[in-house]
Amino acid sequence: MEKKIKKVIGRDGRRPGGETELAFIEVATKLFAEKGYNGTSISDISKKMNLTTASLYYHVTGKQQLLLRVLENTIFEFLDQLEVISKQNNDPKIKLRAAIESHLYFVLNRTDAITVFVKDRGFLEQPYKQQYQTRVERYDLLFTTIIRECIEARSIPPGDPHLIRLAILGMMNWCM
Repeated sequence: MEKKIKKVIGRDGRRPGGETELAFIEVATKLFAEKGYNGTSISDISKKMNLTTASLYYHVTGKQQLLLRVLENTIFEFLDQLEVISKQNNDPKIKLRAAIESHLYFVLNRTDAITVFVKDRGFLEQPYKQQYQTRVERYDLLFTTIIRECIEARSIPPGDPHLIRLAILGMMNWCM
């Protein structure tokens, strides 16, 4: 599940645009996790990548958009996996187990991204905040729906599916 960034260099000695973009998202994720969003500058990211600040601004308009890209990079992976799991025609308990395993995999194997999600997503400002929140709400809805299916199938004890989701995800996110 974890994406690896290949070190591809073009004839002119530079990375192709897509590779540079993935690389700066990875570097930003690492620096935000280490130093926090407020403790990391665009200059820090540029220096770490041996790029000029102008080169980075070719890909993002500023630090807010970069934070959005870091957060979206993670939520897309989470959401894509959960979309697949939720569409499966399996027993609800099997779907819940798969959803938990998928989430836990990301928590344990993408610690930098999860650190940024937990500690820095609150710094996201409008309109980026709403754009991102829509995806988070979709993830929450899918997870809650799977839990509701389990309750209806009597696979788990009855309860508020929303609170159960918060408890499950909170415990897993706390592991990091």
